[in-house]
Amino acid sequence: MLKKIILIINLFVLFACSGDDKIDKNIISNGTQSSQENIEISNNLDINSYKEISSFFKNNQEIIFSKKPTLIIFSANNCIYCERLKKEIKNNEEIQKMLSSDYNSYYINISYQKIHDYQGEKISTMELSQKLGIDSTPTIVFFNSDGKILFIYPGFISAKRFILTMDLLKNKQNQELDENELLKKIFLSYREKNV
Repeated sequence: MLKKIILIINLFVLFACSGDDKIDKNIISNGTQSSQENIEISNNLDINSYKEISSFFKNNQEIIFSKKPTLIIFSANNCIYCERLKKEIKNNEEIQKMLSSDYNSYYINISYQKIHDYQGEKISTMELSQKLGIDSTPTIVFFNSDGKILFIYPGFISAKRFILTMDLLKNKQNQELDENELLKKIFLSYREKNV
């Protein structure tokens, strides 16, 4: 009750002291911004955290598994290694091309919460990162075209290693290897190419 009385007094003072009969539309909400607009604003907050490379990634609200393999980069605000990875992507045309043409590529900043459609399930950013076992950022999760996890790379990855990994994992034959064979092939390739 006291809050209502204070609100009424404040409104009275505001109108009495204004000196004219017009209400300043900038200080009072007219309630016209729909909840859909608010949802859009909220859903796009994370994109600002990676806007310099956002053109190479699909909208992460709907994670699609199709004919191409999929990868998701998980990042966070104030993550030094996430910033380094963004620079690697921004400065390397080969990575950009592979992200755009060879993969369904997604970038998710776990500092922001939104709802994702992941394998037919509506799931929050936090639930998705927990489901995939994301403990640190950056982390890149590689999937085959059916949504089966092929490989999880935690931590910063150099441009050369990222290109080599994407090249290996887009190959259908490598996608059919069991987990141990695939890991062995990836790490032997790193050693052979000295990346």
